[in-house]
Amino acid sequence: MKKVFHLTDEQYDFAKKCVTMYAPGVGVAITAIGTLWGANPDVLAKIVGTLTALTGLAGVFLNISTNQYNKGDESDES
Repeated sequence: MKKVFHLTDEQYDFAKKCVTMYAPGVGVAITAIGTLWGANPDVLAKIVGTLTALTGLAGVFLNISTNQYNKGDESDES
């Protein structure tokens, strides 16, 4: 399989931190601050729902990347 795109370890670590820490934290902050300031609940739900969907998709891509990387390690050992 030809590699089309390769993340450095630093890029992968940053992407993983964004998906596992930053994006969920931003979602919580948007919900909390929006609620405190009386923002429209429908708008908050759309914003946080979109953020959650994109975070989940990014997590899937990172998981695929990790699996492909690990498969490469296994074939290198043979």
